[in-house]
Amino acid sequence: MASYDLKKAVEKIGDKRLNFALYKGEKERQVVISPKPPTKTLLEAAGCADMTRVTKGLCFWEKNAEGKEILFFAVKGEPQSTWKDLITKAFRSHKCETFLPVEMRSLLAGEPEEVSLDVGPEDTGAHTQTASPAEVPPERPVQESPTAPDGSSGTISAAEFKDRLRTVIAELKDPDLDATEHARLTALIRQAGDFAKSSDLASAAALLVSVEKSLAGPEAPAEAVDDSPAGRLARFGKAWSAARKKFAGELNRIEDAILETYASAEKYNDIARQMPRLHALQKTVNKHLETQLALAKSIPAPEVDAWRKSLREAIAAQLDFIQGDPLMCALDDNPFHKTGIRAQLLIVLQKLQVEVAKA
Repeated sequence: MASYDLKKAVEKIGDKRLNFALYKGEKERQVVISPKPPTKTLLEAAGCADMTRVTKGLCFWEKNAEGKEILFFAVKGEPQSTWKDLITKAFRSHKCETFLPVEMRSLLAGEPEEVSLDVGPEDTGAHTQTASPAEVPPERPVQESPTAPDGSSGTISAAEFKDRLRTVIAELKDPDLDATEHARLTALIRQAGDFAKSSDLASAAALLVSVEKSLAGPEAPAEAVDDSPAGRLARFGKAWSAARKKFAGELNRIEDAILETYASAEKYNDIARQMPRLHALQKTVNKHLETQLALAKSIPAPEVDAWRKSLREAIAAQLDFIQGDPLMCALDDNPFHKTGIRAQLLIVLQKLQVEVAKA
């Protein structure tokens, strides 16, 4: 019986799209790549006879959001966070580290779920690169441009571009984001990565700010700044909303860093099962306070005292949780992803607490 070699299978991808199937056994992981849907003979040759299929789809070389050409695995629906790590583990165990890292995404509308190609035995389809895709040049500023990511004129460094790009990519994981909009914004990010790769950071920044504005939602009509107590409290509502949004993105980054660290560890599955505890923090750091602050300008006069009392209680509850919950307290000092999000949440709340006391 012919043997299956994952490394040779990857090399045959070339500029084509091939089928893939991810299999998981008690200890082993395997990725079967083929020009046609895999046969029973191929699965037996790959050692998958006693394994369970986890998912399937297409694999191909594609540029990621940062402009690097890497191996993508696309599946129907939203890929689970653990699948990429299972593929990575399979690649490492079969000595295919040179093809790492890999990435996963959903199949877009119009993309087939499988292919059936006639590939001759001589056609190796080897994937070759004359050079590694260029990184964004370190700390090279953009020329004066009206499209810096903050929407103003000025310069943007490569480091700032990368940081903003990571934030946007994290926000794209929002499960409430429309699938069509997700695909549109993902395409823009890839294009921004292409510009950054060619050192055109001005054009990259222009696309990035477009994505940021789309994720932020429609802008409110311009109006004079209301510096009354109610106006200041309403602005704190927006500040809290922005802080919560960033909080959700940082939780995603921490999860990704943890799973990547333990991708090849025996206790990986146990660790992956703990990730919902991390995201459960969002249930407490929620929209309740934001909703309360949105009432600042419209609360009827007879109800103001009761509203302020409710507001103080909501702020105190958030502070107690962020300062007292063990998992929250460990966020900023976690060894997997550097962040200061807990401190930022506290700053907003403490300033808000002072503002409410003055109102």
